[in-house]
Amino acid sequence: MRAYVITTTDAEGYPVGVTASSFNSVSLEPTLVLWSIDKGANSHETFENAEYFAVNVLASDQVSTSNNFTSRGQYKFANAQYSPGLGNTPIFDHYAAQFECKTWAVYEGGDH
Repeated sequence: MRAYVITTTDAEGYPVGVTASSFNSVSLEPTLVLWSIDKGANSHETFENAEYFAVNVLASDQVSTSNNFTSRGQYKFANAQYSPGLGNTPIFDHYAAQFECKTWAVYEGGDH
């Protein structure tokens, strides 16, 4: 199973990241992707208001990175190597694939 870490910056410019359990292609023209975040996540509001975000698709040997970004209450980027991407969004230096995105729409659905 693939792991996806979605990253953005908060209102103060600090990096924010979360491991997503779902990530899908929605459309090729225009290019659109979909991912979901739990409404109870500490970073829910940050992502809901983010203009830009990145999808970092992790390689099979990056399980510890995925696990790190599922945790709450700690600085998740302490051991992550990243660079600024589109809109200053953190993008990982090591990944299997990567998508730099601009938010097109946010939809509410159930608990996500």
